[in-house]
Amino acid sequence: MKAQLVFNSEKCSGCRTCSLTCSFSYFKVFNPERAFIEVIENEENGSFELKVKDGCTFCRICEESCPFEVIKRVEESA
Repeated sequence: MKAQLVFNSEKCSGCRTCSLTCSFSYFKVFNPERAFIEVIENEENGSFELKVKDGCTFCRICEESCPFEVIKRVEESA
């Protein structure tokens, strides 16, 4: 089975805990640029979007670290 990440952008505060945790878990640095998940601010309406970057293994570290339960990993049927 393959997995994907689903986001509830309405709950996202833009704290970037997901990307900081991801970068530290994989590269031992707190650097959102190195993370496999990107938080993008929409300046027009003050909301945030999340984007999964190439290389993401869908390991759940971002889901587990999100204080607002924005991210959910779901299994895809083959």
